[in-house]
Amino acid sequence: MIKNLNTGIIFKILGYGIVAIGILMLITLPVAFFYKENTISDILLSFLICLSVGGGLLLLTRKVEIKDIENKEVFAIVTLTWFVLGFFGAIPFLISNAIPNFTNAYFEAISGFTTTGATILTDIESLPKSILLWRSFIQWLGGIGILVLVIAVLSIMGIGDLKIFVAEVSGPKSTKFHPKIKNTARRLWLIYAGMTTIVIILLLLGGKNLYESICHALTTVATGGFSPKNSSIADYSTYNQIVIIVFMFLGAVNFALYFSLLKGNFKSFFKNEELIAFFIFVVVIALFIAGEIYYYGVFSTVGESLKHAFFQVVSIVTTTGFGTADYNNWPAMTQVIMLFLCFTGGMIGSTAGGVKFTRLLVLIKNIRYEIKRIVHPNAVYLLKVNKIPIRKDVVRNFFTVFVVWIFFICLGTIILSFFVSNLREAMGVTAATLGAVGPAFGEFGPVGSYAELHDIGKWTCIFLMVIGRLEIISVLAFVYVLFGGKGK
Repeated sequence: MIKNLNTGIIFKILGYGIVAIGILMLITLPVAFFYKENTISDILLSFLICLSVGGGLLLLTRKVEIKDIENKEVFAIVTLTWFVLGFFGAIPFLISNAIPNFTNAYFEAISGFTTTGATILTDIESLPKSILLWRSFIQWLGGIGILVLVIAVLSIMGIGDLKIFVAEVSGPKSTKFHPKIKNTARRLWLIYAGMTTIVIILLLLGGKNLYESICHALTTVATGGFSPKNSSIADYSTYNQIVIIVFMFLGAVNFALYFSLLKGNFKSFFKNEELIAFFIFVVVIALFIAGEIYYYGVFSTVGESLKHAFFQVVSIVTTTGFGTADYNNWPAMTQVIMLFLCFTGGMIGSTAGGVKFTRLLVLIKNIRYEIKRIVHPNAVYLLKVNKIPIRKDVVRNFFTVFVVWIFFICLGTIILSFFVSNLREAMGVTAATLGAVGPAFGEFGPVGSYAELHDIGKWTCIFLMVIGRLEIISVLAFVYVLFGGKGK
């Protein structure tokens, strides 16, 4: 079955990725030195393992030329990169003995790279700070897609391929990035790094130390949700929580819009139909939940109700997963809404997971279009977003993704129901991992962890996290090719 794939190209690109991950591990060394931790040798050994394996793959494929990559290789690279780099990203956890169990270490690494934020840790602050920095950093890498980093390096070497970037960072066809992948990747990462730097500065101004500011900035812009604190963001001041709310939301905005903003095209940013609808959606849901939790006396003041409602709504709809309160204690209707938000996600082309709000907007518009067509069969209607007609094949693709999502929600719920206490928790865990939210409900909620979940349940979640991050279709296309499907 593997004869359909050019394995030389796949192994070569994976080799570059593994070497890159190893080199990036060295970023944590200054923290280990500063805090006088005994993880220095562990980090160096992890680096050498990655360098040896990745370098070995590059040596074996030194005669392979990366050019004219076909779609089947693209799907293989996109899918395998997450599983493979998740494995090597877990090495520092294992060697440092911070997470000695392989399943748990791999779960944590995959949760990081896919920006899910689900954790098996019960006492986060007991881990070395250098390891926790690595844990946050892999979320930052996964936020915009580790492949963008790999492709940027390959492009500089003259062997990049636009196809991989398109498969990984999918945006509306109407919003064009720079035609040269090297420039696109560089500008994308500059925007990403710039936003992260701003968050670091703002958190420092809010009285947080440099280490915590960096860790939380990395996972806020990435909409990841890992925190070096057991209490997540609950103990932070209102100012710091507002900073995080704002940048969680900005991380869930289509990054293509930031390209327009940098070019001075403010109108296309602030009058973007998707962005306006997304903003209104978040505000309305947050206000409704704030009113409900205040009415039921969850919080004693309107201000506290508004703060926690906005934080949790933004955290879940952007699939970040930070927590300031245990919403397991909130009214039943609120929890149902929270579960729905796990499906929603941010905009296409953002760091957020989920089905994507953009798809839901198009599907809602299409339902309205079909109703109008039935009532007025002779009239001609065009489905538009931002005044741009949406092709039928795009709508069909959106429907396909939505239906496949529902299928995997059902499948995941059935499997996980064998390993959790009730159906609500099974559906919550499925939605939280497939949608890259992280915290779910019950013992897997914002004050809990996935530590006690059976290993089969954890591997199910690992699979859900990866296919959810890749929006399912890319993984299914890879499986199709792997088992004999023909395609170019």
